[in-house]
This record gives sequence, structure tokens and C-alpha cells, in this order.
Amino acid sequence: LHFLNTLDINMKLGGEISPAVANNTIGGQIPPELFAGTTKLEILVLTYGRFTGTIPTEIGLLTDLQVLRYDFWESDGFVGTIPSEVGNLASLQQWTQQLTRIASTIPTEVGRMSRLELFACHESRMEGPLPSELGQLPKMTSLNVASANLSGSIPTELGLLSGSLLFKLNNNRFTGPIPSELGRLRGGVVSLRYNQLRGQLPIELSKIEGCQIFDVESNMLTGTIPTELGLLTSVHQMSFKMNSFNSTVPTEFAALPRLRYLSVAQTNITGTIPLCIVPNVRVRADCLADQDDGVAEVVCECCELCCADDSPEDCPSPVGPGGSRGGPGGGGADAPG
Repeated sequence: LHFLNTLDINMKLGGEISPAVANNTIGGQIPPELFAGTTKLEILVLTYGRFTGTIPTEIGLLTDLQVLRYDFWESDGFVGTIPSEVGNLASLQQWTQQLTRIASTIPTEVGRMSRLELFACHESRMEGPLPSELGQLPKMTSLNVASANLSGSIPTELGLLSGSLLFKLNNNRFTGPIPSELGRLRGGVVSLRYNQLRGQLPIELSKIEGCQIFDVESNMLTGTIPTELGLLTSVHQMSFKMNSFNSTVPTEFAALPRLRYLSVAQTNITGTIPLCIVPNVRVRADCLADQDDGVAEVVCECCELCCADDSPEDCPSPVGPGGSRGGPGGGGADAPG
């Protein structure tokens, strides 16, 4: 009852459960009656409380809900699965969950949330694949499932998110090829780093409109770096590090007007880095002699850091805008700085 009294002002009047109430040590299971009695609720924020148990299926009654957010320390928070009834939240525009213990797939019913603009399920213990139904959301501008423990292939349907400005699938266990359909994105940030993606980079990725950061670091990609990526005229940061590319750096990259950072370290890239004629570009490449044969893979007179492709510790990832280094679980250089 103490828990219900704390939220009593919102129980029947609707409105917002504010962070002033949510950011405290209120705990316990959420009674199903809470959602049944607040069907006019528009904003629900449950942040770093001591909530336990599962998400009640009655959450599907909140048909006016526009913002749903629940963040917890790893020792607290909801468990179980995300109920399929969330698909009834037809008015939802923002759905954020972070640091949860929910071991669940993302319900396919998310495809019914036609007004959803932001879906952020990051630093979580999810499981299974990304549902292809996410590609049915016409208003989606931000998809962030970084470090969410997801697996499987990247759905080709995600290429339908042509309004997406933030597309972060990094630090998961995605496998298979990168869908060429992702070239339809309009993404300021496209981060696929730290997965298990294979195959070649599709040349269609050169059509991503407004791409500022393009990051495929630490996968299992092979083949050449497409020269067509030189058409990404808005890009200012690119990382191909820790893959098995076997080409040279395209000379077209020297003409990218906004490029400020390029990493081709720990790859099989050879030849001369063409960006040394461009001022103010930070470059990292395998221009340090290998320990086994004493030969450098790359000639680079302007690299800020020379690496050896057989010594990953010689070439750390840059500190990203969030202050953390790239790597499993890390943010790295995956957002505009």
C-alpha cells in the first residue's frame, strides 16, 4: 500500500509519473492494478528503483502512453519476459530500457507501434534476434540496441527505416552478411562494430544519406573496401579495424570533405594511405613492422598511431564522445563528436 500511496496522485488522474517519484528506492512488484487504474497515463518512467518481478501484462492497457522508460542497476529491476501486450501501446513514441535483467526476446508485436520514433534497448540481457517487424515502423528515427546480447542475422527489413538517424547494433552477436538494404538508411550514425558479421561490404552502403559515422570495426568481414564509400560526403569518422579486408584504402577517401578519423588497423590492408595529403585527418593503420617478418603492411607518413596487424594491443580504439574506449560493452567512437 505504501507503494500505491506514493503514486496515488497519478492513479486516477492520469498524467505523468515523474522522475522525482521514480528516482528513489521505492521497490517491490508493480501491482497489475496500477496499470489498470491509470489508462490515461502518457509518461511512465521507472528509473533505478528497487522494482522486482515481471512487467504486468496489464501494461497493454496504457493505450495513451507516449513515453516508456525503465532503467535499473544490474542487481535490481524486472525479470522474466517482455509481455506481448506491449503491442497494444499504439500511442507510444519512445521506449527505453537499460541495465535490465529481462531475459527475453523483443516481441514481434513491436511492429504494431506505428508511432514509435525511438527504440533503445541497450546494455541489457536480451536474447534472440531483432524482429523484422521493426522495419514496419514508419516514424522510427532512432534504433539503439547496443550491448543487448542479441544474435541472429540483421533483418533486411531494417532497410525500410529510411528516417533513422541513429542506427546502433554494435556489441552484440549478430552473424551473417550485412544486408545491402541498409543502404536505404538516412543515418547520422551507423554502428555495427563488435559483432560476428561476415562477407563483403555491400556497395549499396555508399547510398546511406547523411552518414556521419560509419563503423564496422571488429567483425569478420572480407574482400575489398568499396571505392563507392567515397560517396559518403557527410562522413567524418570511419572504422574498418579488426577485419580481414585485403585491399588498399580507396583513393576516393582523400576527397571526403568532412573526414577526420579513419582506422584500418588490424586488417590485411596494404599499400599507401592516400589521406596523408589531407590536413587534419587522424589515421591509424598497420604501418608498424610485424613481429614475425619485420615488414609493415602499410606505408603511412601521417598516421597518428602505427599498429602491427599481429599485435592488437599496440593499437587501442580511440576514446569516444562518451569517454569509453571501443570494445565489448564499450561505447567507443559510435556517436558524433
